[in-house]
Amino acid sequence: MACKPLGKRTGANLSEPCNFAMLPGDTVYATRSGIVCRTMLPRQLLICHADYTFAAYLAMNENFVSPGEEVRTGQPVGIAGPTGVSISFFFLDKNKFSGLEAAGYVYSHFTPVFRTTEGDVKPVERKMYNALVDDELIMLDMSKREQKKYLKSKK
Repeated sequence: MACKPLGKRTGANLSEPCNFAMLPGDTVYATRSGIVCRTMLPRQLLICHADYTFAAYLAMNENFVSPGEEVRTGQPVGIAGPTGVSISFFFLDKNKFSGLEAAGYVYSHFTPVFRTTEGDVKPVERKMYNALVDDELIMLDMSKREQKKYLKSKK
């Protein structure tokens, strides 16, 4: 799969999603393991990871997973929409609160490291990458018990 961060989106929400150059109808895979969250937008998929970061998959044409369902790294989660897929990575930033009151936009966005044929990289704008998924990456969010079970199932 080729991924191409197309640049940063700016605006009131200060979101900076990674835009992936995909053909409409391409399969979208989970970037990390987590639990699917409920959203109000049918073309959006939100996954909460074990470290309390989130990945919001935007502009999806179809979702394969439902709220409450656990997903694994590399698992097919949906179909790309007509403009490809944008993924926004963020966390609830406790530093953006004053007491119990939110001080503006309370999420902080970050650019994650992706595993590619060039190694593990933080993508830069307008450069094409080829994603790489291997057992080490798939097992990254697994417990030792889950890793053992996963490796046994591959034999």
